[in-house]
Amino acid sequence: MLLIQGEQDKVLSPAGARKVAADNPHWDYESLPGVGHAPMLEVPEQLADSIKAWADQRLARPSRAPRPSPVT
Repeated sequence: MLLIQGEQDKVLSPAGARKVAADNPHWDYESLPGVGHAPMLEVPEQLADSIKAWADQRLARPSRAPRPSPVT
């Protein structure tokens, strides 16, 4: 899971968001400089680029979870 937050968010604490991400070992966190609470409205292209880069990276590395055995 990816948690993206604007570093200027005045609704949800960036420190709280970083803690939530840190407490969940399979989560990644990204802070967008100069962005507030609604990056999807403020910087939609930058947000899309961040999500795409994260997804590309996740697809390039092996899964952390073991694959289930095929049923025969």
